Amino acid sequence: MKTVKQVVIIDFATCFTSEKYVSSQPYRNIFNKSRNHMNLSLKRRRFGQMMIASATTAAMANMADKTLAQSSSSKLVGFSLASNNLKVGLSVGGLLSVDVSLKTDLINTTPQIVIQTLDLLSGKLLSTLEVASKLVTNLRTSTESSPKALYSQTYERITDATTLTDGRLVISSVTSTQKGNYNKIVIFDAKTNSYQEGIKVSGFRSNNATIESVMAMKDNRLLSIISFGEGVPPFYFAVIDSTTGKISAGTELALPDLSPDERFSNLAQAPDGKIYATNIDREGNTNIVQIDLKNRSLLTGKAKIVPYVQLRLEKEALRNDLLSMAFSSSGQLYALAAPNGEKTKSLYTIDMKTGELQYLTEFLVEQIAFSFY
Repeated sequence: MKTVKQVVIIDFATCFTSEKYVSSQPYRNIFNKSRNHMNLSLKRRRFGQMMIASATTAAMANMADKTLAQSSSSKLVGFSLASNNLKVGLSVGGLLSVDVSLKTDLINTTPQIVIQTLDLLSGKLLSTLEVASKLVTNLRTSTESSPKALYSQTYERITDATTLTDGRLVISSVTSTQKGNYNKIVIFDAKTNSYQEGIKVSGFRSNNATIESVMAMKDNRLLSIISFGEGVPPFYFAVIDSTTGKISAGTELALPDLSPDERFSNLAQAPDGKIYATNIDREGNTNIVQIDLKNRSLLTGKAKIVPYVQLRLEKEALRNDLLSMAFSSSGQLYALAAPNGEKTKSLYTIDMKTGELQYLTEFLVEQIAFSFY
């Protein structure tokens, strides 16, 4: 006896809404199996769609993050003194400065600054902006200065630059005259490319001290290295209020004492929060040291200065200090330098493992910092 196979065609769209098919036999079993299969297929399809959507969103977010990081990491800002009607290149103690003997109010005015933005990816100069000299906002603030016994050339120099947490740039400078030294900071809004204010700095330990390096902390105070005079040892650490220009000892940070016969400069903070600086030791070698504020010395109870790496150029020990250094948001350390007495200033990367400087391009500025914008 032959078995006749019955072919049943079911409209499943109708089955979902028709009680006749659902309740009748022999279609009930077929319907239940098919419904389970469809539910599983739908779940798989939805899961696949969700995975694709999630992957797409993640990829787009990752691309946006990379683009933003690349954009902020690639814009390096350089600062120099304007040369309009001024004698440029005056060397005082090996530091580049500008003769400003024709300026009238040297105590209460900021220097005339040229700000250049360099795209590290293309090597192109994106913009050049000149910021005019302005009166400081704290005119009544007295500063620690006194007449110098020996004749002194009148000059200005930019000593450092740093980026606050809100993206504003801070440029420190010193004006040296026969009557004394005057330190100031200029606040510049990088987002709007506009000058905000100039502030006189006060509260030094001694007359005629000079700010040699500044680094913005999370609270927008400035960790600073200060010379007792004209950028030469001895140096000491201090903290500057970026809103008032007032110096404090930074007692809560337990800042370490600095060796009186060694040079310290070029503070820079890596993205992981570690703080570094340059140091020229007694043998004349240029090194990077870490300023470890988290760990204290058992002997002094103060933060530690930890030797990190000796700087080298073409595998030879670097014998003069860097002009400036700054970390990108990706953690790459960049340096501005004129090695071996070169007149031309150039930009380098620094290998933090070997200390080797790698040449990138000429960059005719005096200090550098990264811009968020």
